Amino acid sequence: MQWLSGTHQRFASVELQCSLNGTGIASIAAVIILLLLSLVWLVPVPVTAQRQTFIAKALQSGSDLAEALALSVPLQAAVSEQRLLFLDQLLQQHFSFADAMALALCSSEHWDPFCDLQWLKLGWQMSSGDCGKAFQIAKAPAVLEFLVSDSCVVVHGVTIELPRTPLLYYYWYANQRLKTAEGWVLNPASNKPDQLLAQDIIVLMEQWQGHKKAIQDLQEQGLKAKTLDQNRSKIRDELMSVLGAELAHPYLFDSQKSVRTGRFSYRLMTAPELVVLEQSNPFGSDRDISEMPVVI
Repeated sequence: MQWLSGTHQRFASVELQCSLNGTGIASIAAVIILLLLSLVWLVPVPVTAQRQTFIAKALQSGSDLAEALALSVPLQAAVSEQRLLFLDQLLQQHFSFADAMALALCSSEHWDPFCDLQWLKLGWQMSSGDCGKAFQIAKAPAVLEFLVSDSCVVVHGVTIELPRTPLLYYYWYANQRLKTAEGWVLNPASNKPDQLLAQDIIVLMEQWQGHKKAIQDLQEQGLKAKTLDQNRSKIRDELMSVLGAELAHPYLFDSQKSVRTGRFSYRLMTAPELVVLEQSNPFGSDRDISEMPVVI
């Protein structure tokens, strides 16, 4: 640049020289990258609508928000509609969210969305959280199987130990259900024990090593209405203690009252085609009852 100052000519010049500061630029870039990574870490992953729905249900079932988020993580990935529907059905049956998630996402080799949910709930409780065992009970046939030599019955896949005498009366009622058209057994009159029915039960008890006192009472006194009533009550209590009232109901007893005599008849409620009886005693009829591992 030049200009006139009075009688003198003035001149000025400016020179610029730039160089790249690589270290500074790298430092600034590193700081920006760290800030972006921090934001990605801190900002939550977008939650799908399905997961939001089940998080809400988890909160309704008593989970806190942190637990609901943790439990619902698998729902962030692709989950089949059928499993989501099954999860919703379990929640409607009042499964906890954690239990429902475990069962709905169970391994395909065990999972069955068409099983009986009430039996699944019982199976889950009895199996201490083993999906395979829970579904095994839920998918078991609705059969009542007598394993008298092992002092138990198997109901819908659930093994229930019974005291020896009620077990044999239970077996006797089941046998009557199979032998006769309707399976009804008339209770003896309250003041007149039945000798014929007593003989029938004595044969059964001798075949399966029933308790000697129970056999002796039948031989001396015949079959009393009170004896049948007490044993039916014990059977009911044992089954209900394991299965609950609703699940035990189809495996208990029907009753009907005679209008003419006022006496009651009883029969096993289970359909004959669902009853399986152990036909022979593998221990033989001469084995002492004291040698057998039975529930007294």
